[in-house]
Amino acid sequence: FIDRLLVKNGGHGTHNAYRYIDGELWIYSAVLDSNKNNKFVRFKYRSGEMTYGNEMQDVMPNVFNDRYTSAIYNPIENLMIFRREYKASERQAKNSLNFVEVRSADDIDKGIDKVLYQMDIPMEYTSDTQPMQGI
Repeated sequence: FIDRLLVKNGGHGTHNAYRYIDGELWIYSAVLDSNKNNKFVRFKYRSGEMTYGNEMQDVMPNVFNDRYTSAIYNPIENLMIFRREYKASERQAKNSLNFVEVRSADDIDKGIDKVLYQMDIPMEYTSDTQPMQGI
């Protein structure tokens, strides 16, 4: 055991994006605020505990905070890959619970809302009780 960080109201920890910026480890993650609303944030790694609003920065809140979003980071191509959840009102028309987006990490840092690629995860590969996990 070397170290630990507990993110209260965070996920189970397997679907985070880990990115070094100027030699510091940043974690991009889905969390819930105190009212159980979805938030997509980033924070510098440190040991201990943290909650939403404490050392966390919302990442493009007008884009990401309206639905569950998980991410991974591709450091070779400097891309963020997101699995996002359709709202209940959208699922039937889309025949999908989730969709995947690919975005430039540089665009995200600058607050630029630009999707490079997007695809739906067909309903046949997922369900309400077992949604697609990961990307």
